Amino acid sequence: MHYVNRGFLAGTFFGIVLLAIVVYFTSNGTYEQGVKDTHKEAYKHGLMVKEISKDDAVIYRWIETHKLGYE
Repeated sequence: MHYVNRGFLAGTFFGIVLLAIVVYFTSNGTYEQGVKDTHKEAYKHGLMVKEISKDDAVIYRWIETHKLGYE
């Protein structure tokens, strides 16, 4: 029977946990900012419409681009 070194498994586990923590704290909302930037650019180029909800939140909605000739 083949046994795996427990120290190796523990080191791998803690390495993965440490990497996940570092990535989580260094992301600084990068994904969310990217989504906001994409919505603003798409609105600027006429691919989204901008609506204001009852609680004054800005809502971007994609238009149906196939009606404009895009596939």
